[in-house]
Order: sequence, then C-alpha cells, then structure tokens
Amino acid sequence: MATLVVYYSKTGNTKKIAEEIVSLEGGDLMQIEEKNPSKSGGINIIGAGISALRGKKTEIKPLSHVPSEYSRIYVGSPVWADNMPPAVRGFLDSGALNGKEVFLFSTHGGGGAKKFFCKMAEVLPKSNILGSFAICDKEIKKGNEKTHVKDALTKLEVLNGKKVSAKSAVTSALKKHKKDSEKVKKPKKKSSVSLTKKTATKKKSPVKKTNKAKK
Repeated sequence: MATLVVYYSKTGNTKKIAEEIVSLEGGDLMQIEEKNPSKSGGINIIGAGISALRGKKTEIKPLSHVPSEYSRIYVGSPVWADNMPPAVRGFLDSGALNGKEVFLFSTHGGGGAKKFFCKMAEVLPKSNILGSFAICDKEIKKGNEKTHVKDALTKLEVLNGKKVSAKSAVTSALKKHKKDSEKVKKPKKKSSVSLTKKTATKKKSPVKKTNKAKK
C-alpha cells in the first residue's frame, strides 16, 4: 500500500512528526509550501494567525508528488488559532484528496486539536478520514516525538500493514460535529395549528346594597 505523508511546517515541529511517520511506516514525504511566503517576524506571525482564523487560503507551489498515485495519505499541520494555516487550507480545498484514505495529524501549543480536526474534515467531504492524532509542541521540544508517534500509529493500527479498524476519539468528534452542524442548518418548521388565546372573564360578584339606618 503506497503511503504519502504531506505536511506544512513553520517551526519544524510538524516536519519532525511527518519524518517519524515515514521512518516507521515507510512511504514518501511531501511538504506544502506557499508560493509567496511571508517573511518571519512578530507582525507577520500575528497576521498569519488572523488569516487562519478567517478561513483564508493561499496559493501553494506545485506539488512534488501526485496524491492520486497513493492509496493512503497523511496530512499534518500546526494549529493556528484553532484553525489550519492558509497554505494547508489551499491544499485541502484543491480536491487532491478526493476518494482517498486520509489520516490527520497536528502539532499544537496546548489545545484546540478536536475543533481543528473538525474544521479540516469540513474541507474534505469526499475523503475517507480514518483517524487522527495530535502532539503537543512541548513533547517535541523534549525529544519525545518518536514515542508519541509510535503510540499513535499503534492505536490507529496502521503499523506492520494491519488493516485499519480503530477510530480515534477525534474521529468520533467529527461525526458529532457534523450532526450538530446539520441541526443548526435545519430551519424550524412552523406549526400548522393556529393557537388562540382564551381570555377568562371574571364574573363580577353582585354588590349587596345595605340600607343605612336613618338617624
């Protein structure tokens, strides 16, 4: 089974995870690169985060591999403001992964992975997402990425050519997210029964007339 590991990385953390997947499972490595990358710097980093939050996408360089030639594809990305970087959105939105078995993975600073994977899944409606896993940047800095990647792939049952049957907790969250989204989109049906307000009339109690005694 031919495997392709696709990743986007600014700090090098996601790249390390992608390389570890290839070292364990085999396959080819492909980097997503922006056609017009922005310069590094505080202001540009903030701007990139805002673009990710707004769901923008950027044009990417021609791909070094053809995804349609692979049966299983991993896609890795850092989490930016609970969203994917514009370059990753541009790649996913291209339709290159339509009909493919896909695993998602991410690196993050401390949270937001479940929402992030749900948003990635929304851009891949025609892909078969089999599972996902996330690794915190702190663990990568400690040099623990090899252990975490091996544990993740073991839980997903993708090592040693095993047939994938396990679903990650995030995969279940994708289904729940889809159901919740459908509930929000469905307009409320107006009732065909017309309701009339009943006004209760209070009967006035008769006032008893009393004859005042004449002085």
